[in-house]
Amino acid sequence: MKRFESKIRKDILKFSFKIITVMILITIITIGFFNYNMRNYRLNNTLDHYGESLEAIIKTKQEELYQISEDVFVRFLQGQSDSRNVFSSFYSYNARQQIKSDLLVFDEDVALVLHTNPVFETDYALFHFLNLVIENETPLAETGVMRVYRSNQSSYLLYIHPIIDGSIIGYAVSVINGREFQLLREDAITNYVIYDQYDNVLSSSSDSIVNSTTGKLDFNNDNSNRNFLYKEAQLYNNINVTAYIRNQNYVGVFLASLIVLTILSLFIYFQTYIFSKNVSTKIGHSLYLLYDELIKVSQTPTHRISIQTDDEFETLAQNINNVLAELQNAHDRNIKLSELNLESERRKLEAQFHPHFLANTLETIRSAIYVDSGLAEELLTLMNDILRYSISEGNVDLSLQEDLTYIENYLKVNQIRYEDFTYEFYIDDKLNHLRVPKLFLLPLIENSLKYGFKYRRDLKVRLSIHKSTHGDVVIRIIDNGGALTSDQANRLNVMLKTTTKPDQHHGLINTKQRLSLMYLHSSFVIKTKWNYTVIELRIAGGHYV
Repeated sequence: MKRFESKIRKDILKFSFKIITVMILITIITIGFFNYNMRNYRLNNTLDHYGESLEAIIKTKQEELYQISEDVFVRFLQGQSDSRNVFSSFYSYNARQQIKSDLLVFDEDVALVLHTNPVFETDYALFHFLNLVIENETPLAETGVMRVYRSNQSSYLLYIHPIIDGSIIGYAVSVINGREFQLLREDAITNYVIYDQYDNVLSSSSDSIVNSTTGKLDFNNDNSNRNFLYKEAQLYNNINVTAYIRNQNYVGVFLASLIVLTILSLFIYFQTYIFSKNVSTKIGHSLYLLYDELIKVSQTPTHRISIQTDDEFETLAQNINNVLAELQNAHDRNIKLSELNLESERRKLEAQFHPHFLANTLETIRSAIYVDSGLAEELLTLMNDILRYSISEGNVDLSLQEDLTYIENYLKVNQIRYEDFTYEFYIDDKLNHLRVPKLFLLPLIENSLKYGFKYRRDLKVRLSIHKSTHGDVVIRIIDNGGALTSDQANRLNVMLKTTTKPDQHHGLINTKQRLSLMYLHSSFVIKTKWNYTVIELRIAGGHYV
């Protein structure tokens, strides 16, 4: 008992120590990797969000302006349509976009010929900027170029797309105000800044990192805290996106958490020790009382447990007593039911007698009455003996010698019916007293006759029963009536192993079931050898009644 109580205390304390250790490790890991798990996740999430959104917006601008320029812009610049078609196409496109934009159309000399916002009509600085871009990008790629333009404390993303009809006949410029990108901030979980290769800021979540004079990116502009963690991605050769977050000092939080965890762990460990001592003492006493009583039950099955502990073990003992009583009753009932079921199954199988034999034999008797009354009388006598034997309620299991007498009567009846039919018995005399189920071989002989007469009238059936060198009783029924193929024999053997409710081959299956009921160590196999069909029954190791 002392060893058991000590083991319970040690197990509880070990478990408590493991829990405390895991708590401390989880806290250290959580705090230690907080920056990586949280800050880097926020940076990557924001970077991916703006990167995917900007890429989708720019790609859409390229595709839409390219499609419009192929038709609407070309016809407009060539004077084949008025500005209404341009406005209609552009406003239809703009209405479908989350990020709105304005449109400027220039001729080949970069002279403004159409705009959707009058604020750009006299923005000569913008025109000069566009001239510089177009001159420096000559020849301008068909996919266009992007630039960040700043004017009047506002920043714009310019997408300049050439309008081509054999050669460049003008330019379409999509103008997106940087404030439009604030609409994308709802799905961002940290700060961001969008800028070009010259650090010109297009859009930013905070003005603290933007130089108010030049409009350029300047992380050192924030005097409150210049320590940032950031990640950047380049969308195109001149447009970048950076997600950033301020670094913070978590050392104080880490140390405070560690101190609190240490104090809490010591308190839990002390309380666990007191608890484990009380529990182990109480459980050990009750459990060993129950253990002693169970030893008595194992030595004397009729003994019932009697303990008084005023706890769950006392209730458990009562439940065990109830289970023992139910098990004993169930055991007794199962034995009786098994005996009844076995007897019922054997009688049911014995009662199955082939109706074709009865019908054909009665027809033979009817014909013989007019030709040979003596023959008819002999057939009636044999039939009477077989039927009386098959339905008698007396002996269920008889000696092999006695059972073969009636099987031979059955063969004599068929020998009278078929003049060319012959049969042979080869029986080991030492097995004459073997106890067998009544007429258990008859369905197999019926099966041989039924299928054998389909192929020949001079059918021959041989019954062989002997003892093997290993002490097995081997029973073989051999006939020469159209041997089965190997595939047919294999299919029958598989069916005999898996089928319990036959749709066909009732004789084979019933005989196998009766054999299994009486002889637990038995086998049933159908073989083919030369032109003969062999049904072999084997009772292994001499384990038979």
